Amino acid sequence: MNKVILVGNLTKDPEIRETSSGKLMSRFCIAVNRYYNRKECDFIYVKAFGQNAEFVKSWAQKGDKISICGSVQNDNYEKDGKQMYKDEIIAHELSIVSKKGQVDA
Repeated sequence: MNKVILVGNLTKDPEIRETSSGKLMSRFCIAVNRYYNRKECDFIYVKAFGQNAEFVKSWAQKGDKISICGSVQNDNYEKDGKQMYKDEIIAHELSIVSKKGQVDA
């Protein structure tokens, strides 16, 4: 099973574009606090497609806390003769937990 649930803050406004097949895609990054040390965080890259891409682009902005349910996808490629690896989350469900400046409930 490949399932990930994350809650984090958007590090910048989501970007949206159309793929070569005509699908809408949004890319963004969220800062997620570590479980054992709340002063440290990890930066997780996320992709959303279709309605999820439209939702995040229309309603979410830098600093908002969002929840994501999705799956991990990894990619590897060669750059300057070196093998590179990249993990990102493909969002299947998105929701806004709180807007920037709001106190979490």
